[in-house]
Amino acid sequence: MLDLFNHVVVGWSMHHRQDRKMVLRAVEMAVWQCPEATQAILHSARGTQFTSGDYQRY
Repeated sequence: MLDLFNHVVVGWSMHHRQDRKMVLRAVEMAVWQCPEATQAILHSARGTQFTSGDYQRY
């Protein structure tokens, strides 16, 4: 995940499968890296890992 304001990588996750858990770990890391941010816009692809119920609830 890239912070578009200052172009710093704030979240990432690696796994042999790109599944919803891997995506959520990257989002969680980005939230942890930017605790002062009260709002964010998250742009993602339209793959199944991004349209999963777990991702949508988070």
